[in-house]
Amino acid sequence: MAKGHQDKVAVITGAANGIAQAFAQRLAEDGVHIAIADVAPGDRTVKLVEQAGRQALACQCDVTSEQSVAAMAAEVRKQFGRCGILINCAGGCPPQDFEQMNFADWRPV
Repeated sequence: MAKGHQDKVAVITGAANGIAQAFAQRLAEDGVHIAIADVAPGDRTVKLVEQAGRQALACQCDVTSEQSVAAMAAEVRKQFGRCGILINCAGGCPPQDFEQMNFADWRPV
């Protein structure tokens, strides 16, 4: 990452674990403050971000819910005042094969 990311704010969906958590850690190491938006608790990611010397905010957020996303955005604005980077990594695994899915099945993914 470029040094131009210093003190930017990133919102990362799905950042409680997995590749999104790795994005959060790396961006924090590059000087970015992180908002973790996930249905799962983001405590571990908060610790990683804070160990890198950056601020972290864990928001309980279901990206399939417009109200949940609006509430998360309000928390981010209150804590950081802005969002300069958005990484969407939230997702889930459907309980059936892709060929058998309809739009309603795919929507939460």
